[in-house]
Amino acid sequence: MLPDGTGVVSALGDPTSAERITYRLLGGALDRAWKLSRWIERGRHARVEARAGECPTFACPIPRAGAVARRALALRPRFVFGMEVFQYGLATALCRGVPRILMPWGGDIYLYAEASAVSFNMVRRALSRVDLLCPSAKTAASHLAVRFGIPASRIRTISWGVDRPRFRRADTGRREETFARFGIDPSRRLFLNVRRFLPIWGCDVALEVFRRYARVDPAAHFVMLGGIGTEGMVREAREALRADGLEGRFTLFEGDTAFDDCIDLMAVADVFLSLMRVPDMRSASIVQASYAGGIPVLSDQPEYREMERDGFRALFVDPVDTDGIVAALRECVGKPWLAEEIRAANERYIDEHEDHEVQMARLREAIEEVCGKYGV
Repeated sequence: MLPDGTGVVSALGDPTSAERITYRLLGGALDRAWKLSRWIERGRHARVEARAGECPTFACPIPRAGAVARRALALRPRFVFGMEVFQYGLATALCRGVPRILMPWGGDIYLYAEASAVSFNMVRRALSRVDLLCPSAKTAASHLAVRFGIPASRIRTISWGVDRPRFRRADTGRREETFARFGIDPSRRLFLNVRRFLPIWGCDVALEVFRRYARVDPAAHFVMLGGIGTEGMVREAREALRADGLEGRFTLFEGDTAFDDCIDLMAVADVFLSLMRVPDMRSASIVQASYAGGIPVLSDQPEYREMERDGFRALFVDPVDTDGIVAALRECVGKPWLAEEIRAANERYIDEHEDHEVQMARLREAIEEVCGKYGV
């Protein structure tokens, strides 16, 4: 539900008999094409899988695009807003006659589109057939223009921003309550990995870094968030920590972590990691955790450097250099004056550039502008 009470309606629904036949026949043919492309373009697939861990197949979004578009149009919408281009971009583009807006994700345009020629053309077609693209990163806007040939006039960079009252730093009472709720010794320094427990998000390196740092800082406690489909990996990690005698120093979440829990943990974290090895958008979790007072230790990415030009501060690291990342954690703890400088700079940066209400007002204005061209 949106903040004003408007219900969010899914356009997917259950398939009709005719749609099931289409999915089976067209989807089956596309699945064979996907397997063939994996063999013909195996080098291309291998490069993407080495970075992303997997490549989503075009055999799913293409046959379902028409049905999803018909369901969306049956709702008689004022406009259609598609989140995630690879799965829903084509369906959004097929909603002809109403304003169409897409918000590309990093994986859509940097990775999955590059898995095969069909994948690339599907994504490019979706991007080129909508009225407005709203990536959350400046670097993504230039990539859309150069790689996919999208006119700059149809791209509007809008980040998620930070709900500043909600992500404020915890006071002493809230800190003690949060530590007690999660069974963490309140005298410990808290290190938080703010991304999902998946290799594409850098969890494997973060875990190794935390294990190594735990041996040199007895006052440290480490928290790693989960995510859908992470249960098996989290259980394996817990077993490994138990074997090392470190299980009591870690709090690991299996599966999805409740949003309120994420907020509370960000509000008490002293240092946080984000070790994405693939190109990232302007991550909501990074700006949220920064406003909550954590010192960012981040993979050195072009979009984060764009943020730095506007006043954002972080310790930037090679996302696979465990020695360098451990050294960065030690610097965060060993230089309290630097930590205070970074906290103050990031609070100013977010106040000036990443206010949630300001960003959402910009998004509403962009949508209204597109709707105005349609007379709706």
